[in-house]
Amino acid sequence: MSSRNKRRLFLAAWLIALATAASIPALAIVRGTVVVGPQTYRATGILSHPLFAVGARVVLPRGSRAMVVSLLGPVDVSGKARDDIATIGAPVYLHSGSETSRDVFALGSSVYRSSNVHIEGRVGADLVPWSGRGSPGGPNWVVATWRYSGLGFAVGLALLLICTCLAVAFPWHTALVATSVRQDLARSMLAGLMGAFLFVFLVVPLGLSLFGLPFAVLIGIAALAAWLLGLTGVAVVLGTYLARIRRHEAGLLWAVVSGMFVLAVVGTIPWIGFVIVAFAGATGAGSLALSVVARARLPASEDVPRVPGETNPAEELYIQRVK
Repeated sequence: MSSRNKRRLFLAAWLIALATAASIPALAIVRGTVVVGPQTYRATGILSHPLFAVGARVVLPRGSRAMVVSLLGPVDVSGKARDDIATIGAPVYLHSGSETSRDVFALGSSVYRSSNVHIEGRVGADLVPWSGRGSPGGPNWVVATWRYSGLGFAVGLALLLICTCLAVAFPWHTALVATSVRQDLARSMLAGLMGAFLFVFLVVPLGLSLFGLPFAVLIGIAALAAWLLGLTGVAVVLGTYLARIRRHEAGLLWAVVSGMFVLAVVGTIPWIGFVIVAFAGATGAGSLALSVVARARLPASEDVPRVPGETNPAEELYIQRVK
């Protein structure tokens, strides 16, 4: 089989894998297993299938027999809940006469209990008495924004330390990513977006099964390493640009530290800062992927032994910047 046919077969296999992976969340949305808000999901009877909601309010008028997980959306429970109920960043309301035979969690919020409520399982949050009227525990956006900015800056400083260590440990790879980003920014951004899409539609379905969980963990670790190295390369590009503005030569470590400090400040922008930082790292990871693919496509005739002491243009650029 020729190399062209092998490449086509490999691409076809990837397309089939992507289609299969994408069909799993699509089927979950069609069947109502996944609900994306803002909206109110009201079960017509006893909820009999697992439910995952994002930004939506979940109402269980007659209880449930399956697990309910809600992200940034409250859950109203009436009747008997026979499985776990968990929310992240939103409260759980136990209405009068309701029963819970399993655990109830409200990460970052509280569980509000009305009168005549029977709880058998554990409660993983503050249990607050409730009159049954209104919707207490709603998010305070001013406080949440202030906390987010502080947390974003702390995470940015932690990333600064990690990226500095990566630049010290892998200086050549850092310079390679920075050079690729600088020379082909558009393709790096596109490759980063495609990589994020592949990550979501491959890792999430694999992580939902016991057989695919080890593969999901390995892919996640590799993706995290590529993202951190890509973020380090983008920080070098930003730091070099700042040095050019100040009209002085910047070494590799100075470029990484100054560039990552800028990204840490950007990360404090409420609600969109983390998106910008994540996209910067994805762009760097995309440039790394393009470099690996370009190196793999080199003909065998170009893979010749190198003369000791000889450097290519990219290495020359790195050596000049270190000096």
